[in-house]
Amino acid sequence: MTSTTTTPSLSRTLTTPRPLPGGGIVKVFRPTPPVDLHALFWKPFEDAVARLGGAPGAPLSPGSMPEPAGEGTRVRYQDGTVYRRKDGGTAWVHGAIEQRYDQLGGATSWLGLPLADEAAFPDDGRISTFEHGSIYFWGDTGAIDLREVVVTYSGLLCFGETDWDGDPTPSEDEPYVLFGLAGPAGQVNTRSQIYSGVDAGEARPDRLELYRGQPCGLVLAATLMEHDFGDPEKFKPLVEEFVTEASKAVAEAVVYVPVVGPVLGEIAQKVLPKLEPVITDFLNALLDTGDDTLGNAAFALSARDMVVLAARTAPDVYYGVVSKRQSELLGGGAGASYKVCLGVDAV
Repeated sequence: MTSTTTTPSLSRTLTTPRPLPGGGIVKVFRPTPPVDLHALFWKPFEDAVARLGGAPGAPLSPGSMPEPAGEGTRVRYQDGTVYRRKDGGTAWVHGAIEQRYDQLGGATSWLGLPLADEAAFPDDGRISTFEHGSIYFWGDTGAIDLREVVVTYSGLLCFGETDWDGDPTPSEDEPYVLFGLAGPAGQVNTRSQIYSGVDAGEARPDRLELYRGQPCGLVLAATLMEHDFGDPEKFKPLVEEFVTEASKAVAEAVVYVPVVGPVLGEIAQKVLPKLEPVITDFLNALLDTGDDTLGNAAFALSARDMVVLAARTAPDVYYGVVSKRQSELLGGGAGASYKVCLGVDAV
């Protein structure tokens, strides 16, 4: 640094008291060495720049003290800013992510202070993680700030009902959907309600939360069933088995991102071929359950998909069903024609 600021310590070192002739004692105080406040406050930032191999460049105001930033302090450099939190941790924010961070209000924004240096993210992306959210960046999207995402089943669209239903009212369907989800953040198996009296041209809006958390990528299988005489709850062990096997395929594609944790590293679509035999076994297991299988849809959402769908994609609305992803038409072999709809939203 080009200048120093020193101040004497407010405390002094006490030597051993000595007695005085005729009574009494003498105490001698020696001042402690002066403290170089400039060096003291700059050292964490200098250590951070050294850790980064000098990437931030030179400080813009080397003679000044680090400036307050929310609950911490910061130093501006030629390329970006290094922030220091109360816990002593430092993190470098720069480039397009820093521009977005500053637009939001920086350390005083809803994001808070950064928790880690900018890191690589799947699909050639970048990420900076903060106390209350993250900023993601891809070359074709720019910087996107996001807290968490929620993935929901948002409803069912019927374009044609089954023509071989064993129900006494064959002109109406009683469909429901089984869900099995596998991803780096965990597993889910559940089902929708059973919808009664569904005719062609109708929709059944719904809201069933399937996932809430960081956009880490996931694979979701949705199986459309027609309720005849079976017990939907008996499918639960079959779905659990499917999710367990699917998670093994997903695990092979996981990478680790600092602070965020495990993320689906490959493009999610590449995972689907690995799941084909698992899905086939699952569908075969459903044949003897008393209800009819109308079709199966596999949704693959990469981490990037989840960010862009949640923050940048307008929903489709059809007969009250709000969605950002829809399955292909299911049930064609039985005369039925349905679509399963998903919502992906920022929270």
